[in-house]
Amino acid sequence: MLTLMTNIVQFAYWNVCKKRKTMMVEVDGTMQKVPATHLYKFRPVYMLMVATVLVCLQPVCMLIIGSWICKGNYTADQVDLTQMEWSATAKCFTSLVGDHDCVGTYDAEGNFKLSPAFKADQSTLVTFDSGIGFPNGCSANMKNFFFDGGSDTNALVPNTTTGWMIQIFGTYLGFLMMFIGVCQATLLHIKVMKKWSELRA
Repeated sequence: MLTLMTNIVQFAYWNVCKKRKTMMVEVDGTMQKVPATHLYKFRPVYMLMVATVLVCLQPVCMLIIGSWICKGNYTADQVDLTQMEWSATAKCFTSLVGDHDCVGTYDAEGNFKLSPAFKADQSTLVTFDSGIGFPNGCSANMKNFFFDGGSDTNALVPNTTTGWMIQIFGTYLGFLMMFIGVCQATLLHIKVMKKWSELRA
């Protein structure tokens, strides 16, 4: 998305340099062509630059949410593999000593949950956590602020105030500004009105 938007900005820049060199102003009751002011000439470019930031706001938020949420993100470094190993059959970490009983497993919130057998007899507990915790880079405080606060990551539309603000004032407003900026940069609205006048005549 960033590549697309920056290419549109470049296209608009070179286009306004060619097509918006003059502007029409009223002088003594008549419309005359005069050299374009900086703001008139480059207004579409500035509008598209703002649109680029707004349109990319939602994808960046999704990247942040996906990168820094710790929920479900675990690595082998979190577990002391000299004491236990993952058992695909038992769906848990099993002890490498004794009867190879199921020690426990990680829940979705990153907490190691002991199996009932180990809860009943703490004396048989082996060292199961290397103390690393969540992988580096994630934050235990990060929530899915765009959709639903983190309880349902499969939501299709935002249902939080923050999510709707990003959707409306980021995505929707950004695409509207992009459309207006491209029309101004290419003088599309003038071409359409001119063609319409010719057809009506």
